[in-house]
Amino acid sequence: MPIGYAAFGFTFGAITGLLARRTLPAMALVFLAVIAVQFAVPNLLRPHYMSAERVTVPMSADVINQARTLGSITGGPVVGGIAIPDAWVTDTSKLLTSDGRQLSDAAFNECLTDAPKIGAGGTFGDTAVRLGKLDLHVDLAYQPNQRFWPFQWIELALYLGLSALLAAVGLWRIQRRVHPRQIMAWVRLRGVRP
Repeated sequence: MPIGYAAFGFTFGAITGLLARRTLPAMALVFLAVIAVQFAVPNLLRPHYMSAERVTVPMSADVINQARTLGSITGGPVVGGIAIPDAWVTDTSKLLTSDGRQLSDAAFNECLTDAPKIGAGGTFGDTAVRLGKLDLHVDLAYQPNQRFWPFQWIELALYLGLSALLAAVGLWRIQRRVHPRQIMAWVRLRGVRP
């Protein structure tokens, strides 16, 4: 994949320079495009190369304490950073009750603010104990580590395909460019005075 990415970056830079005909604007466009591709491919495309595996994880106090985050900026019932051994977690549902419904914001916020002080240890301590008693779970989508090399080959093909497409656009543009000498030669052949 790094080889394909380098080929894409080089080809994109060359074609942008060909089309923009100015160094600084071309460099700025390439810089912005590289940032966009660096964000889009891993976050928007890569999770969908192959169908994700799915698993339901019960939310005990121990599992909640192993998570990286609890809650969201908006105060929603979210637990983040749950890990599955030898896997890349691509999606985590909100906290779900035993019947599959989302835990209400009010119940979640009550656990955060009014958890009894029992002195529980762990990252989230008493809050994790209180949430663990609610019989909650999350549904996770993940990609097993065995898919690392297939994903690398898919991205290599993606970047080389984009490079070939950009090279074809550049070749087409070069062939279509009409030079002043060609115009003058055409005028002379037709007997028209400039």
